[in-house]
Amino acid sequence: FVVDVSDSSDPRKVAEVNAKGRLYSVAVSGNYAYVATDQSDTSTDIEVRIINITNPLAPTLLPLQVNLPSFSDARAIAADGPYLYVGTVGGTAAPQFQFHVLAIAPLPVAPLASPVNPVLLGSATLSGGGGSAGEAGGRGLGQGVADADEDEARHHRGEARQ
Repeated sequence: FVVDVSDSSDPRKVAEVNAKGRLYSVAVSGNYAYVATDQSDTSTDIEVRIINITNPLAPTLLPLQVNLPSFSDARAIAADGPYLYVGTVGGTAAPQFQFHVLAIAPLPVAPLASPVNPVLLGSATLSGGGGSAGEAGGRGLGQGVADADEDEARHHRGEARQ
C-alpha cells in the first residue's frame, strides 16, 4: 500500500501493488521500495521484491527480483546510502539467521550495481541460539562491507575517513 500521511490525523491509502507472498518489511531508497518477502514461485525463491515508486499513485512491481544464496525467507530490510541490508531466516530444526549486504549503487567492487540491479557484497550466518553478527564464522557483517568498500564502511561505523 501507498499511504498519504500529509494529514497525520487522517492517513489515506492512495495506491497499492500486489508484491505477492507474505511481506515482512519495507525499505525505501530514492524511487524504489525494497520489500522483504517469503515469496516462492516455481523456479526460484525470491527474498526481495523491488517496486518502482517514482509515481506513488501508480507503483510498479519490477520483474527483476533478488534471490539470496540460501533457502530462506527475508524478514528484515534496511537501506542506507549505496547499501541494502537484508536479514533472512531459514531452517527447520535449528533456525539459521543470515545477514546480507547488497550494493544498490555503483561501488569500486560492484560497478554494475544499481537500484534495480542489486549486487551481493557479502553474507554472514548465525546459528539459532545466540551469537552476534560480529561472531559469525569469525567474520562479521561489518568486515564483509569493509572488504567491499573500506572507506564507506569506516564512514558507516562512525570512524574518520582516510
